[in-house]
Amino acid sequence: YPDFYEKFGFAKIKDLLAYHMTHEDAPPERLVRIAEKIRVKENVTIRTVNMKKFDQELRVINQIYNSAWSKNWGFIPVPDDEFIHIAKDMKQIIDPDLVLIAEVDGNPIGFSLTLPNVYQVLPYANGRLFPLGIFKLLWHTKVKHKIDSVRIITLGVEHAYQKRGIDAVFYVETYKRGVGKGYRWGEMSWILEDNVLMNRAAKMLGGKVYKTYRVYEQSLNSK
Repeated sequence: YPDFYEKFGFAKIKDLLAYHMTHEDAPPERLVRIAEKIRVKENVTIRTVNMKKFDQELRVINQIYNSAWSKNWGFIPVPDDEFIHIAKDMKQIIDPDLVLIAEVDGNPIGFSLTLPNVYQVLPYANGRLFPLGIFKLLWHTKVKHKIDSVRIITLGVEHAYQKRGIDAVFYVETYKRGVGKGYRWGEMSWILEDNVLMNRAAKMLGGKVYKTYRVYEQSLNSK
C-alpha cells in the first residue's frame, strides 16, 4: 500500500502507533510506588464517571481534552455539543469503571478514557448494526461478556498539571481496575510516533507495537 499511495503523489506525514499489552504486563513496582507518591503529594483523587450526570461529565472531560491536547499535532478543538453527540453513540458500551477523572481539591484536572474492545463482538452483528445488530452487540457485551480486552483511547491532563506524573496515576489505576474486572489484554492507541513521553510510558507498561497507522498528505494547487 505505501508504494501505491506514493505512486499517486501522497507522502507520509505521520505514523500513529498501537501498543499491545496483556494482563500479565503489570506496571513495574517502581512505577506503582511513584504513582502513589504523586497521588499523595499532589492531593489527587481518582473517581469514575457519573453516568447519571453524563452530559455534565462530558463537558468536564471535553474542557480538559481541549486544554490538554491543544499543542498536539493535528489537534482541532471540539465544541461541547459535537463532543456530547459523539460520546452518546458510545454510551451503551462504556464501562464506567474504566472512565476515570482526576481531581485536585475537588476540581477536575485530568481524565482517562478506556473502552471495552467492541471489535471482538462485531461479527455477531453480521455486518449490520440496524435493525437488530446493535442489540446483538449489547447482548454479547453486557450479558454474555464476550469481550475480554479494552482499548485505551485517550488521556489528558490540564496544562497546569502536566509533567507532574498524573499520567502515571492513571496508568496504574486503569491496570488495576481492568484486571480486576477480568479483562485479559488491551490496546493503547493511537500514539504519535514522535510523542516521546507516551511511547516511553507504553513500553514501560510492557506494551509492544503491533499496528502502525500511517497518515498521508498530498499538496493541492490550482493547476
